[in-house]
Amino acid sequence: MRRAGRFIQIAFLGRRLGIVLTRGGDVLPPFPPFLVQQSRSRQHNASGEITDLLPAHAIAAITALFMTAIIFWMNQSIMRTQKFPPLAVVLHWLFAVLILWGIFSGFYAALGKPSQAVFNWISFINVSATALFTPLFFFRVIYRMTFRAPPLTQLSTPNIVLAKSVQVLIYSMALLSFVSGWLMMSRPVNIFNLIHIPQPLHDPRALAMWASIHFYSNVLLAGFVFLHVAGVLKHQLVGKRILQRMAF
Repeated sequence: MRRAGRFIQIAFLGRRLGIVLTRGGDVLPPFPPFLVQQSRSRQHNASGEITDLLPAHAIAAITALFMTAIIFWMNQSIMRTQKFPPLAVVLHWLFAVLILWGIFSGFYAALGKPSQAVFNWISFINVSATALFTPLFFFRVIYRMTFRAPPLTQLSTPNIVLAKSVQVLIYSMALLSFVSGWLMMSRPVNIFNLIHIPQPLHDPRALAMWASIHFYSNVLLAGFVFLHVAGVLKHQLVGKRILQRMAF
């Protein structure tokens, strides 16, 4: 019954997400609304009236069914083992690589005094990657709330509380880094030379504020990532197989 109730909640969330994404036929791109103009999926019928190509409720129902089916499949592995489900593992290591790259390349670009060509290349890669991974980040957060993590039976209660607190702070700082990275842009956002999104803000004071927030959020993110990695390695070295929970 508890499992059925959870899937009903997921389906309801999916339906609401579908409605938000459509808003009665106005299909929004996977970016914040202030970055891009809304695109409309409409056509004129024989009488000249505008009709929706795909009604909002149809998209909402499809979204609900898709989310329910995918999350049900993903949760099967966590019911059978003490490991995270495969998709959670993929998302974890994917974002681990992205965050580590962003931390090291970002601080090198800001403090290492690279050549202008190298600086432009790092900025181009980081902005494009952030644009692509921001929607996936929100999916990961929603997905993570749909299942219980494998129990940390080998750790004491204070260590469990500390580990979970650091994880929440990593999520929070990563989100703040993504958002501030968008808002600090002083030029149109170029995504791998495929998509160009208008500059979100133009006030120099606002741009400077978000640039400062971006820098310090990444400083905090780097610190919390260090604590997370150090904690995992410490427990791993004393024989507590923590890392295996996030393995295939």
